[in-house]
Amino acid sequence: KAAADKVKNDLIQKGFSNVFSYQCDITKKDEVKRVAAETRKDLGDINFLFNNAGVLIGKDILDLSEQEIRRTMEVNTISQFWTIQEFLPSMLQKNYGHIVNTASMAGKVTVAWLSDYCASKFAVVGLSDSLRMDIDRRGKDVKVTAVCPFFVNTPLVSNTTAHCQPYSRFDKFLEADEVAKAI
Repeated sequence: KAAADKVKNDLIQKGFSNVFSYQCDITKKDEVKRVAAETRKDLGDINFLFNNAGVLIGKDILDLSEQEIRRTMEVNTISQFWTIQEFLPSMLQKNYGHIVNTASMAGKVTVAWLSDYCASKFAVVGLSDSLRMDIDRRGKDVKVTAVCPFFVNTPLVSNTTAHCQPYSRFDKFLEADEVAKAI
């Protein structure tokens, strides 16, 4: 909550208005539903959905606990089903919108000691491709983009992948502002 409030306050100081901060465990469908309702109440239907939550454990598959595997899949993949189900219907009704799902190059090319992460990001790529086809079959003009950057220099990546780096196919970390501008 503190991090979200800090971003909210930073945006307000930069002159943005109508900035809201919500707290939600995205792995819980009922919480996503509650926050989606609050968002619609405060802002109306949204036109752009950015699914960008993620966790990265960074362990050998034999060292991953059941809880760690489930957490990775729930945060990185399953939560996107919940947000899409909440926000896509109004986009389809208006025939306008864009869903951006953050995957990773680890969703296209595997990395040692990131089996859970790679599996979750491969799933996001597949979800995005299938969703795009579902929308096309409906004859609607809602866009879907799967973003697949190399590793981005954030605490999520730099704190957990240092020991994986010699085994990674990814040589250079990207900076967050580079990725944001590309999106």
